[in-house]
Amino acid sequence: MMMAGAFLLGMTQFAKAQSKANFLGGSAGIVTTNNEATEEKTNGYGIDLRFGHYIQPKLAIGIRLGYTGSKDETTVAGATTTDKTSDFSVAPFVRLETPLWQTKFSIYSDLGIYGAFGTETSEAGGVESKYKTTGFGAFYEPGILFHIKDNISLQGSFGNLIGYDYKQGKADGSDVKTTSNSFGIAGDRMGLDNFKFGINLKF
Repeated sequence: MMMAGAFLLGMTQFAKAQSKANFLGGSAGIVTTNNEATEEKTNGYGIDLRFGHYIQPKLAIGIRLGYTGSKDETTVAGATTTDKTSDFSVAPFVRLETPLWQTKFSIYSDLGIYGAFGTETSEAGGVESKYKTTGFGAFYEPGILFHIKDNISLQGSFGNLIGYDYKQGKADGSDVKTTSNSFGIAGDRMGLDNFKFGINLKF
């Protein structure tokens, strides 16, 4: 968090010394699945806020603050297991924006790193287990912008389409830690499960 704050402060000071545009944006998304064959229901959501500065007309540096949550319920032989997750993240990134011919559309590509912390809880048979988690990783996120005006754009984001994730968890009341690593393409439907919609403002 301290490193992210220092990065944001330095970027803000750099922005003041330049004449190019800054941008402020936010997006949100919800995904719901219901598998009747396995009696599994999943609800997930995510929101993020971004601030950036264009160091060149189509090249920007920025920082993203995000929150994601999910709830998964699985029923086997009449017994239901409920898993919940909650994560906050801070992510500095570099953005490359590419206009699509002479239209109002642009494609953007965000490449960055992140740090995250949160909780995971699992409840089965009236017994609840809770884990505190920390993690970090790298990501590539593509998206599309529709420029309504020079300073207002609608944004469609496919989430962290490609990335590396490391997570460490520790159960309450225990010193035993668990770790996991993953690398690959996120989402079961080429990122559509992570699609978020938002708006960008330039100033």
